[in-house]
Amino acid sequence: MVTETNVVLVLGEAPETELVLEAASKEGWSAQHIKSLEDVPPREQIDPEIVIVCSNQNWPSMTEEQRHHLGKRVIWMVPEGAWSKLSLEGLAGVISAKASVDEIHYRMVSTVREMNQQLLSRLGLAQNQQGEALWDMLPSTDWVTGLPNRISYLQEVRKQISRSTRYQRPFCCLLVQLDNYKTLERGLSNEVMEEFLSDIAGWLEMCVRDSDTLARLQSDTFGMVLPETDVENAQVVVNRIREYLGNFQFSHSMPESLAFSVGVSAFQGETMSLDSLLSQAQEDLHAPTQEASEPS
Repeated sequence: MVTETNVVLVLGEAPETELVLEAASKEGWSAQHIKSLEDVPPREQIDPEIVIVCSNQNWPSMTEEQRHHLGKRVIWMVPEGAWSKLSLEGLAGVISAKASVDEIHYRMVSTVREMNQQLLSRLGLAQNQQGEALWDMLPSTDWVTGLPNRISYLQEVRKQISRSTRYQRPFCCLLVQLDNYKTLERGLSNEVMEEFLSDIAGWLEMCVRDSDTLARLQSDTFGMVLPETDVENAQVVVNRIREYLGNFQFSHSMPESLAFSVGVSAFQGETMSLDSLLSQAQEDLHAPTQEASEPS
């Protein structure tokens, strides 16, 4: 089941933990405190804007897989004596484990703002255009592709359920899963993988109408909401996706060709919940009859 996000993930159990939580509350941010790395939920269940790794967690000793799981939004609270052997690779920044609440607050805010600026630059958006309205857009945006994220997607599905229940109008949900995502991720650098995902988003955008919603739900999964669309017309979109992604071209060498699957579910009235609607699409994605593409 897809869950909504917390802005701040605090990882570890150290004297500064309460200061970090207080710093997050100063900004009005929600926070989730997890004491152990082993207890961090899967990426599809939690997607914080920033991760604070406390001083009792040794960032350099973490495996590459663990670092990737936390993403590139990590600030490490550095314990005394560790400065001489610091490795900043994969970190958004470091701060002393003895920092004050105000120092922690400033570092969190400035780091999130810097990452937002990088996203705006990657999307080709003017940094000062629209002022605060543009910043309001970012928490609902996927950092890599610039598409709406899963929170936005769920909000749109809820809106369509309400509309369809009231006016008896059809709509469908559609999932596109990159089946060999992990193989591609292992074979490509972080920068090239981000470019690859942005290209995939662009190709998928060519398959939908302006009235449709395309979002990135998980690392390997995109979702679509198709208003005023029954199953038969949704199949037209499915066929278009298979044609487009089946001919996907990338400017870099790939370890293997793209493999993907597509799943569809149709809203069947007010007795159908959001969870059952998305579960049906997920089941269709993995159905034995699924005509998934295969890497050549």
